[in-house]
Amino acid sequence: MFGMFKRKETIQSIAHQVPIVLLREFGDKDVYLPDEVDKALTELGHDKLKDKARYQYAYGMFTSLASYEQLGLTEELGNYGYFQREVGKCCLTLQSRSICTSTSSLRSSIVLASPVLM
Repeated sequence: MFGMFKRKETIQSIAHQVPIVLLREFGDKDVYLPDEVDKALTELGHDKLKDKARYQYAYGMFTSLASYEQLGLTEELGNYGYFQREVGKCCLTLQSRSICTSTSSLRSSIVLASPVLM
């Protein structure tokens, strides 16, 4: 139970903070490279070695399916489409509480409305 709460809290934190840095540093894109996500998280003060889960969640949220699979995240986070839907649910919760920063690059927040190819 606590693990699920922590996961949701981490995803919401990423959704709130990371898009701002990605947009400022790399422009508005549909997906970002893992190196770009790394730079955004580092700028926000996160250490890749100490917070592996945060980096994995951010990759799952902002990189392409090809990058997701190449990074081996299917084993860690599950199917890309499933993870995207989970992120979308977390972001919808955030938006309903008026906390989430709205950006066009936070594609995961609209994933519930779009079909996912498996």
